Amino acid sequence: MDDFYAARSRLIPPLPWSTFSPPFSGDMVVKNRCEATGNEEILVKADKFATRYQGPLHGTTSKDWAEYRPIGKKMEFFIVPTNQAPFSFVAPWGETMPPCPGEAIVQDPIDTSDTYRIARDAFNCTYTVLVPNRE
Repeated sequence: MDDFYAARSRLIPPLPWSTFSPPFSGDMVVKNRCEATGNEEILVKADKFATRYQGPLHGTTSKDWAEYRPIGKKMEFFIVPTNQAPFSFVAPWGETMPPCPGEAIVQDPIDTSDTYRIARDAFNCTYTVLVPNRE
């Protein structure tokens, strides 16, 4: 797992997501350094970004990106089992999320409304499991 992420705060062209909230002042686009996911980009709201990332570490790099270090926060999670009946939930940004087997459901234990799914490869690249899940 690479501990560094890139982020930028300037206006960018529309991103290719069908369910996407437009960025507001201070929101950041974070690019995960994970080849398995194609170095996906996600929008992080300004208030969340300030509590989840440290930096910039080295100033601006090419194409207005800068490196940041994620600030670890303990989250609860479970991996959707292969025998799980289909279900869905609504993420904090209003998107209905129908998780697939093998994906992770992650939740902030303090703010339980902050619950979302993460694809298996993205979870493996960007999270460090401190306590293994009970099966």
